[in-house]
Amino acid sequence: MFKSIEKVSYDYKRCIEIISEEEGSKKQVKIKELESSNEQIYDDSARHQVSMERGLLNKGKGNIDQAFKDYEQSIQINPSSALVYNNRGVLYHELGDKQSALNDFSQAIILNPKLSVAYFNRGLIYQEMGNCVEALSGYSQAITHDSKFSLAFFKRGVLYEEMGNRENALSDCNQAILHDPQLSQAFIRRGLLYEEMGNKENALNDYNQAILHDPQLSQAFLRRGLLYEEIGNRENALSDYNQAILHDPQLSQAFLRRGVLYEEIGDKEKAFNDYCSALQLDPNCAPVQISNGELQMLIVCLLSKIISNQVK
Repeated sequence: MFKSIEKVSYDYKRCIEIISEEEGSKKQVKIKELESSNEQIYDDSARHQVSMERGLLNKGKGNIDQAFKDYEQSIQINPSSALVYNNRGVLYHELGDKQSALNDFSQAIILNPKLSVAYFNRGLIYQEMGNCVEALSGYSQAITHDSKFSLAFFKRGVLYEEMGNRENALSDCNQAILHDPQLSQAFIRRGLLYEEMGNKENALNDYNQAILHDPQLSQAFLRRGLLYEEIGNRENALSDYNQAILHDPQLSQAFLRRGVLYEEIGDKEKAFNDYCSALQLDPNCAPVQISNGELQMLIVCLLSKIISNQVK
């Protein structure tokens, strides 16, 4: 059985690694002990687990080649271990080898048809490959084998939204939040859905919840700022754009929208600086209606220079 989710990335796009634990076993292998352990281990079960968890450790330290060797050794000792194939698939995915990752996740499922995390990981790969049907199947099977798998509900909800099925998307976001009330990204996605449905009050509540659970989540501040701007609350919108930029100085849209607000309140210098920052971060960012003629001319000149430098 799998013990726990070992690692999930901030943007929830990377796959999940798992650590094995034999139920009722007295052999608890702690990762921190693996580096200093040089004694010969004769028990195959223990050697298998040591190799797998040492692979996790080496991967975390950036020793990719050694991590692969550890996983290979673990597979040689126990070729029927679904967990090792799953974790090696994660490593392949992070290296950009999607096909090898897909193969490993599929092998993990063959070896353990109830391993929900392998279905989830395979769904992620299929979604990245643009195969929505197989991705949807992967997330659904993950949920079938683990009815409280919040990330599977979340990712399936995002996929439903992309496919235009707003009702199912909202239902899955509700389930994701039900099973993990700390999942800030689910609050953001549900907030977006509520905005699309015209329910601004619920959307604002969800952005508030996202920020409450993750006070450094720049996208939540950006979305709330956009909503505040839409309902005419410039002061709160400006505050949220400031926070979004503070937590993510690469967020071009936050600079863009803050520039719009500065222009509206008559601060041309700050507006120009923010437009410059937005364009330098993303020359293809959405065009903004600049009402001030002087600013408009300066921005056009700046954009021409940026494009010219890119061509060179």
